[in-house]
Amino acid sequence: MIFHPNGAIEVKVHATGYISSAFLFGAAQKYGNRVGEHTLGTVHTHSAHFKVDLDVAGLENWVWAEDMAFVPTAVPWNPEYQIQRLQVTRKLLETEEQAAFPMGGPIP
Repeated sequence: MIFHPNGAIEVKVHATGYISSAFLFGAAQKYGNRVGEHTLGTVHTHSAHFKVDLDVAGLENWVWAEDMAFVPTAVPWNPEYQIQRLQVTRKLLETEEQAAFPMGGPIP
């Protein structure tokens, strides 16, 4: 984090390496993001969290919480079988209390 003399705060985060990917077909975007014509960047984790709440643009806040959950999914080549597959879950947190973590308590 860089604090500039003019009051600006600069944060840089960089991911390096190769993405975890799969062939994109059907409803695959529930399990990641499209990164190429036929390529799905599959669900995986990186964590970097920052919060600066200066109330500059007013008192209203919003934040989306993204998590992952295992969902039973039929395998495309044999619908009789299921696998547990990671899926992205998203939830709008409407209050500061919903977005806060208790001091000294468990964190995700």
